[in-house]
Amino acid sequence: MDALKRFVIKNAGAVSVVSDAMRAELARIGAPMEKVSVKPMGVDLADSFKPDAMAPRSDCELLFVGRLVEKKGLRYLLAAMPEVLEKAPEAHLTIVGFGPEADDLGCQVARLNLGNKVRFVGALPQAMLPAYYQRAALFVAPFVEAGSGDQEGLGLVAVEAAGCGCPVVLGDVPGAHGLLDPSCAKFVQPRNTAEFAASIIELLEDKSERERLAALARERVAGTVDWSVVSKGYIELLDRIVRILPRDYSA
Repeated sequence: MDALKRFVIKNAGAVSVVSDAMRAELARIGAPMEKVSVKPMGVDLADSFKPDAMAPRSDCELLFVGRLVEKKGLRYLLAAMPEVLEKAPEAHLTIVGFGPEADDLGCQVARLNLGNKVRFVGALPQAMLPAYYQRAALFVAPFVEAGSGDQEGLGLVAVEAAGCGCPVVLGDVPGAHGLLDPSCAKFVQPRNTAEFAASIIELLEDKSERERLAALARERVAGTVDWSVVSKGYIELLDRIVRILPRDYSA
């Protein structure tokens, strides 16, 4: 498979990947890196994923959005909830998404006696997501590396949350870095339950810090991932390819 990837990149005019972590992976397999650039997928931060001054933001609602699969790390957030609730008894978790781990995660909720503190919403149309991001106290995406080695490549849900002015807590995997960094988001090791819970509690207890991180994250993603910015980058990339094509075909 690595040989096939190298062959494709060698014969392409240009290659784009969505994160620095994916670019590093291509470097690892020996791909010709002069052809590879990082071009993240865009998010509509102007009209869809934006703050709503009329929507009251909770001080105690945690939000998870994503597929219910191992690399999303939801099991670790559920494991941390009892410790979170000891210090923040009003806290509760809303889970938006579906996937193959749904039944196991439901059993975990029952085993931890969290039925009155955790709500599974299921899959929702994207148009309904901004309202959830706009009201949550914290968006928590506890990304981990799965047993297969699979891990998050970009974490676009974190960008959506940041665009809506929601402070973000992220599992510390390579794909989570780049669009956000520790200056504007909280990075955690989800498998360390005590540390993970303490990070959530710290932010729940510090509204000014949540607001500071949210403002910095919104500014960061608006300048890098908004559709207007991303489309301009792809226009420039395609223009560069078109300009070199005549030379390639005349050889």
